[in-house]
Amino acid sequence: MIKTLRQHAFEKLAEKKIKKLKREKEMKKPKSYWNYCIMAYENPNGVISFAVHEVSYENDVPTGYSENPVAALGNSIKDVIKDLQMMLKDVQNKPVLWANEKFPAEYTGKAIKDKFRIKL
Repeated sequence: MIKTLRQHAFEKLAEKKIKKLKREKEMKKPKSYWNYCIMAYENPNGVISFAVHEVSYENDVPTGYSENPVAALGNSIKDVIKDLQMMLKDVQNKPVLWANEKFPAEYTGKAIKDKFRIKL
């Protein structure tokens, strides 16, 4: 089938628009962000413990975390519940990371199975 000059011009215009939309989407993609994440700590006696921290990311790679575990805070009970819900949403969708010298390696121990068995 032979394309008319008009069809060819329309296809070129459509391609340009698609490329432009893709570039705009990439520019809007957050390069730096943070979320809540469960961190694993290995105590000197070998016991592993866990806490929720704020973790920062650059281009989807963990680059740092809050010095202390976070607490749910608010000016009302409703605010505290919203904070807890946001924490829960984040920790369910992100891997557990090691703290201290092992950061940002992922924790892959037995407790990971427990994380996915919890039903709320």
